[in-house]
Amino acid sequence: MVSKLLSRLKLIRRLRGDLEDSTTYVLFAIPISLLVMWFIVDSYKLAQAHAIVYDAAEAAATSASTQASYTIGTQPGGTAFTDGVNQGQATSVANTTFQLESQKLDLSSVVNISNTSIVFPSAGQASYSVTVSYVPQGIFAALDVLNTLFNSGHIPPSTPPITWTETAIANHNQD
Repeated sequence: MVSKLLSRLKLIRRLRGDLEDSTTYVLFAIPISLLVMWFIVDSYKLAQAHAIVYDAAEAAATSASTQASYTIGTQPGGTAFTDGVNQGQATSVANTTFQLESQKLDLSSVVNISNTSIVFPSAGQASYSVTVSYVPQGIFAALDVLNTLFNSGHIPPSTPPITWTETAIANHNQD
């Protein structure tokens, strides 16, 4: 009779221990898994925003680099063409291309574009730069808020944006 009681107590202790282990697992593993998935989703969104802006900038740089590499000038006999980049025309085409790509990709709903610039290092080459601000949502926003709270002791009214400059370079050989 005593042995049955002892084996029953051992079984109850074992089940209680398994239940406590299961509870501990549920209390810690599931929230950590959710945080990891949240981080993965937010990282994917940020990488996707980066790729979308780069693609639009690359389209603009390609449009600018494929413009005719000559400038209309005047000579004593009339109009002539000189070597060099027709910067006015190439800049206009690049900006128009970037605007069209931005509208097609709906960039305004993903990021804020604060500055665009184009540089022509040489004939047939264009470098299109875009300054981008991305307001994080999700875990990046939560981490920014916690960082501000721990550093300065107050919660910011809004999440600070992540800002970077995207530069696409395109070459066009005119052989």
